[in-house]
Amino acid sequence: MTPSASLTSRAAALPKSRNFWIVLVMLVAATFFHYFTPQTSLEPFVSLPLSRHAAGRIIFLLPVTAAAFAFGQVGGIFTLVVSILIMLPRALFLSLNPADAIFEVMGIAVVGYIITWIIAAQDREKKLRQKAVEELETLNSISAVLCQSTDLNLILDQVLERLFEIVGSHEPRGAILLLDPWAQELNLRVQRGLSPEFEAKAVAIPLQECLCGTAAELGGVQVVTNPLADPRHTRCTETKPHIHVCIPLHSRQRLLGTIDLHLNDTHPVDALDLQLLASIGRQVGAAAENARLCENLRFYLRQITQAQESERQRIARDLHDVTAQGLVDLSRRLDAFGATPSVEKLDSLQRRIDIQLRDIRRFCRDLRPSVLDDLGLLPALRGLIADLGDNGLKAGLQATGQPR
Repeated sequence: MTPSASLTSRAAALPKSRNFWIVLVMLVAATFFHYFTPQTSLEPFVSLPLSRHAAGRIIFLLPVTAAAFAFGQVGGIFTLVVSILIMLPRALFLSLNPADAIFEVMGIAVVGYIITWIIAAQDREKKLRQKAVEELETLNSISAVLCQSTDLNLILDQVLERLFEIVGSHEPRGAILLLDPWAQELNLRVQRGLSPEFEAKAVAIPLQECLCGTAAELGGVQVVTNPLADPRHTRCTETKPHIHVCIPLHSRQRLLGTIDLHLNDTHPVDALDLQLLASIGRQVGAAAENARLCENLRFYLRQITQAQESERQRIARDLHDVTAQGLVDLSRRLDAFGATPSVEKLDSLQRRIDIQLRDIRRFCRDLRPSVLDDLGLLPALRGLIADLGDNGLKAGLQATGQPR
């Protein structure tokens, strides 16, 4: 909607406003008082010589003030102009002292403008305070969403939904893409209202090939009012006119991804909204990094658990296949030796016992090499490589840096 169309619609809605009729009645009453009442002197109240219909002119400040309160600075100035136009004919053609009358009209114009400006300034300050409170409430609500879970997909989905509520979008369309730090590519994580074609294209997007990547590289919230004419919009499948808002996600100066919002082309986006969206981007970035760290921790815990289970299975298998079988063999050899003892059988038992002792020592060394505790990692690795060499396998070890 163009500014002229907006003004036309607001003007058409004025007759439906009660404040409009109140200001109009005040203007009519002031006009009647100004033209159809006798001259009034203010000398008993003020020392200035305001005796040429000054009271009739001062009373025009009432509808100007009322209009400024009801319709803002534009309404106050418009009513002031109308009041001046009403006062000028009497000052120019009916007043016995036109110079004094015009001076009083100019004074009323200055005072009326000052009143309108003060009221508008107070109104702007009130709106700024209200906006600040709303921003604080918004950030608190976003923080509450971020603290509810460590599931990254759930966090991002709830944040996207909350963002649509904040911007007041009637047709929620948007997505959150996270950066692959190794490939420097964006990948879709969650989306709302976008087509399946967009999901198919939003994979492995280089930063230089889309609006989101450009916003991420620039490091600030980017608003593109005509993205369909932008050559970097090729990945998106949106064909309707819209406003493209890209919010980078940062944590500790590191880029983690972007939030991509598709708003209606008539949706207003001011500087305060951009500051709020940038703050939300920093919050979501920190939460995304924490959630990703939790994901990595859960992955490592699963890997450690699987490694522990595999090691337990290996220990059980070795105990069953080597140690237990060897002891069973020794038991049978002892039974045979008891039946028919001989020196040869005793020597054979001694060799089998030595083999079992060697296997048990190897088994204990595999569980926790003592050289690792006594001498450190490098000597333990060199010992393992020496064992490989003894078994006919060629191996080598090369270490760089300061040994620790």
